[in-house]
Amino acid sequence: MRALWLALGVMLLPLPAAAADDMQLDVILDSTQHWVGTNDVLMSVYETGTGAALADRDVRLTVRLTGPHGSTLRSEPAIERFATYGRRLYRARVPLDTVGAWTVEVSAEVDGVPHSGSAILDVFDDLGTPPLGSLAPSGETPTMRDAHSLMHHISSDPEPLTAFYTWSLDDALAQGQPTVFVLDSYAFRPNAACGGALGILHEVFIDYPGITIIHAEPWHMAMGRDGHMLELDPPGGPAVLTDYAEAWGITEPPWVFVIDRDGRLHAKFTGVIGSDELRAAITSVTPWRPVGGGGT
Repeated sequence: MRALWLALGVMLLPLPAAAADDMQLDVILDSTQHWVGTNDVLMSVYETGTGAALADRDVRLTVRLTGPHGSTLRSEPAIERFATYGRRLYRARVPLDTVGAWTVEVSAEVDGVPHSGSAILDVFDDLGTPPLGSLAPSGETPTMRDAHSLMHHISSDPEPLTAFYTWSLDDALAQGQPTVFVLDSYAFRPNAACGGALGILHEVFIDYPGITIIHAEPWHMAMGRDGHMLELDPPGGPAVLTDYAEAWGITEPPWVFVIDRDGRLHAKFTGVIGSDELRAAITSVTPWRPVGGGGT
């Protein structure tokens, strides 16, 4: 699976070309995955030389995005400082309508002195998954009721959390629950990232105990002969995706989908997943805030 490492910035406004004598900014893009549609974007911005973080001083940013074909995005999304553990970032909801590389020009006035910097944001094709903003596909994912509370019959997670198997995806969608849906597996890993998304969800659940998180194995699995561990069904493969995994259009896990209370896809992640951007997406769809002190 190709790595998806991307980048971006914040408030989008027409911006004149940076003056030659502007002081420089270092623009670090903290959100790593963006798709066609409206995205949460996270960014750290520092004064070059001093290393001072602008978000710590609540400095207002302006940003101009130039698309792959030279078009300039002019919009004014809400911009805020997003607190994560030990630091603050900038966050905005940004519409991105074209696959490819976007140039992000950032401008700010710091103590009366103009500063500017830039970065590159790549927008990727949906890879067969539903587009952002679309209604989430339904799915009768297995629950602990189906397994008679024997969670190792439905999950290859070595330390499964009961909360991840309380609801089926259909249940959550019917109840209008903001939901994080993860398709990942420890039992069969076709790439190095497999299992990592599920591990991150364990950490996130500690911070957001009120969010509905649903894990489902993406492959058809059955208990092995020892009766203690899931294996591919049929034994030895080939690996066959479940109906609900196919409904989401995935070809290879891991995938994490964040769904709002209206049942629409708010964010999605694959491969190596950044915990900050996952937390930012969750914060956008639920009033719950991290019990550990993060959030806005």
